[in-house]
Amino acid sequence: MAAASFEARYADARDEALCRLTPWFKRLGLDRALRSSKRHPPYPWRLSLEGGLAGYFLEDLKLGQSAEHAHVVTEADIVAFAEVSGDFNPVHMDEAFAATTQFKGRIAHGMLSAAWLSALIAGDLPGPGTVYMSQSLRFRRPVRIGDEVVSRVEVTAIDAEKARVTLATVCSVEGKPVLDGEALVMAPRRGV
Repeated sequence: MAAASFEARYADARDEALCRLTPWFKRLGLDRALRSSKRHPPYPWRLSLEGGLAGYFLEDLKLGQSAEHAHVVTEADIVAFAEVSGDFNPVHMDEAFAATTQFKGRIAHGMLSAAWLSALIAGDLPGPGTVYMSQSLRFRRPVRIGDEVVSRVEVTAIDAEKARVTLATVCSVEGKPVLDGEALVMAPRRGV
């Protein structure tokens, strides 16, 4: 049996990614939009603190407070990220090409790991209502399909007057940093 073409593997992984996202679309009331558009469903995000979303107000944050999340990188993750970002660099998408590079195989987009930091900040610490002000990133090692990436953020400074919070950010694989940096965010205040 011949190996599946790049296009067939891409289509399969894209379908898998959409299937994995469907429960979130349903939770947000977007499942009809997903069914009505095969390529780019509209995303009318109208999230609130209702419906189980959690987070912290500025007044609840403490130095050293942290949150983390682990995610195993899949083919579907890489394909979905390429689809959203438009980054189809063959080092991410084509095993034959990637085998000829210094990495000796496909690697995940560096910004995919950064996106998991963004999701952790927006979803957990500080949480919903947080606005990014800046983010520094240093990419230290490649991430591959099958790696478990542990994303972690930790509060390192709080400016209560300006509602700004500084967070140390790191993504690790097997305890070794693959990405690190620092985020500055505006945290929501209680009652605002």
